[in-house]
Amino acid sequence: MADTREKWSSGIEEAPARHFLAQVIGRYLGAAHRDRPQDGCPIAGLGSDLFRQDSTIRGAFEDELRHTIAQIAGKLDSVAGDASNSRATAMLATLVGSLILARGVRDENFSDAILRAGRRFLANSLLGEGAKHQ
Repeated sequence: MADTREKWSSGIEEAPARHFLAQVIGRYLGAAHRDRPQDGCPIAGLGSDLFRQDSTIRGAFEDELRHTIAQIAGKLDSVAGDASNSRATAMLATLVGSLILARGVRDENFSDAILRAGRRFLANSLLGEGAKHQ
């Protein structure tokens, strides 16, 4: 998951919070990420199987998940104000869920619509910029 966090933030580490978050949303919920699961987020690829793993693997996953949420929350502090940890958790859940659904359908237009809906929802709820991420 650390590698994925680096991909998300590559070249935008020092960007203002709104720009950073918009870029992460766009990169994560983009066709390129959807179409290359082997290079993508391990949460979306393995998440549904984690409950079958032993506590060591689940503990390592939880540690990385908490780190990822903290990274997002750090950027949300200046954008969303209070409850940034809760908003970061919701953002990550929306990113992962949207990607899983988009990868699971056959119809590419439907898949694109799922990604677009996820981007729009996050832009509206976190950034107040729904029109920019359609």
